[in-house]
Parts: sequence; C-alpha cells; structure tokens
Amino acid sequence: MLAGLGFIIGGSLLDPDPEPSGWVAEPASSDPLYSGAGPTVEQVTADFDAATAAVGLGSAAPPRSFMLPGCLASWESYEPVSDAQWAALRDDLTGRQWRLTQRLKRPHTVASSLTEGTWHLTVVYEDRPGAREHLSLMAVNDTPACEEAFEQAQAAGTRTV
Repeated sequence: MLAGLGFIIGGSLLDPDPEPSGWVAEPASSDPLYSGAGPTVEQVTADFDAATAAVGLGSAAPPRSFMLPGCLASWESYEPVSDAQWAALRDDLTGRQWRLTQRLKRPHTVASSLTEGTWHLTVVYEDRPGAREHLSLMAVNDTPACEEAFEQAQAAGTRTV
C-alpha cells in the first residue's frame, strides 16, 4: 500500500499512521473481499459526482490536475455540509460499493476512509473557525503500476498532488 504517501488536504495531513491518531476502525465486513480489476478513475469520479449530488451538495471546485493520471481522483467543495449530509454522503458511497474502513471525529474535522477494489478513499470535512469550510474526497489507486509511478515521481522530486 502506498507506504509513506500522505496528502495535505485543507491543511490536514492525512496518512493513517501507526501512532494513536483518533482513527477508529470499522467492524470487518462480512462481504467477500474484492478481487479483479478495480474501477477506472472515470468510474470513481462518477461515484463522487453522483454521491455528492444525491445529498444536495453543489458542484465541485475546479478539479486539480494530477501528474499521475489513473492513480488519483478527487472532488472538492467549499460549502457548508450538515451532519445529515455527511451521514447521507457516507451512506450513498457505501451504497455504491465503497466499504467503510475507518472514521475520525475531532473538533472541526470529520473524516472517513473507504475502499473499493484497488482504490482507497479519504473523505474529509473541515469547518475550522476563521477558515473556509472544505469538503474533500481524495482517492488513491493502489495498483503496482500506480505504486511504481508514485515512487518514480518521489525519486524525481515531482509533486503528484
């Protein structure tokens, strides 16, 4: 798994670390483990668009361009998200075959970690005083090809996000 890869999203460093970090593991699912090819980046992005629209969130902020096409997918917004919308977003994503693996709740920040096939998704909502509210969905494709691409980018000093 993309060891050591962390993302700076809205001022937060997200990299589930072995130190006690506040992340709570979800109970193991009784669903069989995923096997086979993972969804495409277009399918992942379509899940993000459909899930956020289903809970009444507006359009995403302009998308980021990534140095590693097919390895990263994101959706961001700078509008308020209610507790009901947050819960509905997680429910909608799990209804689209994303498996909830961890969750985090801290003052001014809530986050969930989900997986689907080869993709690992972190959904973060921050509402820090004095800063714009920020919702981010960031997924990483954990395939050998993407792992190699991340390692090459890191060795070359290339910023991927």
